[in-house]
Amino acid sequence: MWNYNQCHLTGNNSNNGLSCGSSGPYQDVSGYPVLYEQPLMTAYEKYVDTVLKHYSPSGSAYSTIGKYIGYIRIGLASGGENLPICTTTGGGSNTEGVWPSPQGLTYDLNSNGVTSPDWFATTPICPGGQNDELACRGKYAYLSGSPNGATIDGNGYVATIFPAFQASLKTYTSANPLYKPFIMASAHSGPPGSTPDISYADTEAAIFMKWPCLNCEQSGFGDQSLNEYDLLDNDPNQRCTNDWCDLFSQYSGLGGNLYLQTETPNPFVTMQIQSINSTSQIVTCANLCTSMATFTGSAFKGLDNQEGFGLRNASGLVGEGEYKIAQNGVLSATQFLCDSSTVCPQVNTNSNTTLYVGDYLPDTIPFAQTHLANTIEVYFCDWEFAYNNTGSGGLGCQNQPSSTLSNAYAGVLSNP
Repeated sequence: MWNYNQCHLTGNNSNNGLSCGSSGPYQDVSGYPVLYEQPLMTAYEKYVDTVLKHYSPSGSAYSTIGKYIGYIRIGLASGGENLPICTTTGGGSNTEGVWPSPQGLTYDLNSNGVTSPDWFATTPICPGGQNDELACRGKYAYLSGSPNGATIDGNGYVATIFPAFQASLKTYTSANPLYKPFIMASAHSGPPGSTPDISYADTEAAIFMKWPCLNCEQSGFGDQSLNEYDLLDNDPNQRCTNDWCDLFSQYSGLGGNLYLQTETPNPFVTMQIQSINSTSQIVTCANLCTSMATFTGSAFKGLDNQEGFGLRNASGLVGEGEYKIAQNGVLSATQFLCDSSTVCPQVNTNSNTTLYVGDYLPDTIPFAQTHLANTIEVYFCDWEFAYNNTGSGGLGCQNQPSSTLSNAYAGVLSNP
């Protein structure tokens, strides 16, 4: 699995004033390859074929490891292993863009070094619309080729390489009917980052679960983004991060493996609430809690506008349990407003009510199950939080002294 967060710019070995936004430890500016270049595709198909064979009955690791493997998730790109984000515009802008067109970066740039066509558009769709073959060449070269059959972007990287992986898996499973691991990949939205284009995820899911296909009963897809915000997401056009709720509903009947991974390993933060006024919707923390406060030496940066949170007292969840801070709702270092879409309940002074933020598994795992996920990946530190809540710090995980919250984690992980 490659995950360099770098980019190699096709057709030109310099960055032309463009930045890949690299974050160590790798600082090779020639770094991450453009995946739809044929030499890379050929090499990667061979690499994955070798891995699949190694763990199969035809390989040397079957008896020790392979026969216990339930699924193999293949990384297709950077970020969440299938995230087509690489270049950014020059001139100090942080706009996320896409990889160059198949003709190369020198073709895409005019003599003044300005993108032409605009590969780094800030609009959520290609400049001429989703079917604009010229303006969307990089997108279609990555996904499934031009919708109108043009040859400038080939057959599409994802549409070409995933069926090749399926064919390899079928080769090594056909000899042993008991060996049937799933082969899966992530379906992620594409750039721009400000308003992600979910048609990337929708197109990828259709490729991963194409019916009929070579081996659909062993195919699957999913997302590495299960989080509290999914529970608040009622957008009819994009339900849940990267549209996974709607995609799972669409493809659940095909027998594939629909997986989710929690977004972050227990970034769990709790704080005491002094009071909540159900009329004014002002929440008052017992101590510093918002982004206006100073948290010296802490990774926690403070609650911020539009952030999701939950409430819990000794009896369990308070109200519906899922709330959101209003836009421009941070009032002071200790106060903020609840958003009108998630009205907060009355909480009196000294009620021993706790506010929590983060990917709280007793919320997110039941939600994922309700929305048809059949595989959920849980970080090691979340298991530590559930069963070793007072001694996890020495393992690089967060200690959490609240046995109530720790027991809630243990409860949801013990009863899948």
